[in-house]
Amino acid sequence: MATGIFSRPTLPKIPGILDYEGHICHSSRWSSDFDPAGKNIAVIGNGASGLQILPQLQKVSHRIDHYVRSPTWIANNFGGQEREKPIPQDLKSPFGDPDAYLRYRKSLENPSFSSFGNVMKDSAKSKQSRANIHEIMKARLGGRTDLLAAIEPDFSPSCRRLTPGPWYLEALTQSNVEYITTGIERFTKSGIKTVDGKERDVDAIICCTGSEKTFSPPFPIVNRRIDLASA
Repeated sequence: MATGIFSRPTLPKIPGILDYEGHICHSSRWSSDFDPAGKNIAVIGNGASGLQILPQLQKVSHRIDHYVRSPTWIANNFGGQEREKPIPQDLKSPFGDPDAYLRYRKSLENPSFSSFGNVMKDSAKSKQSRANIHEIMKARLGGRTDLLAAIEPDFSPSCRRLTPGPWYLEALTQSNVEYITTGIERFTKSGIKTVDGKERDVDAIICCTGSEKTFSPPFPIVNRRIDLASA
């Protein structure tokens, strides 16, 4: 079908979503007409999209209310910081030799492939990985132990897809970001009401809430009177 698994974004099933009168969109359906500069914005979700979008919005918005349902581990860049820099010419010179180029490619892949032990429950590598990521997150949060306690899960980093979040943790420490773990009760005409009764008015709501991944086709595929979606 070639429709992909991210082609059908899902908005949160929260009461009142049709009542909200401000700008609302899914992160994968961004409107080029929307200017976040100076706006009060709610960002719902801390999956891969939320981690990527929040640091950029934090730079230009007036205030961000970041609604988070579950804690998550935040990893460093998987490729390592040195991979973000241009490859120097002296390193590229031997690339004309296929064997030399293969060795270089293997050197990039091996740190990832050799880390498989991290996913083995209660293994030494898994425990060391958890300790390492804890220290990385602690350092990037700059002493905000309150945020660390709210963000850090009680499960191993390998229990959920590990996501690098460049500048995400740093953005959370800024004065214009509020990290909210209280459940959402409903949308209102002007914002969001949480289950503790607090209402926060915002100019826009950005939903980083994932996609439909049942692989059920969004259009009818019928053979012998059987629709594949219902089957």
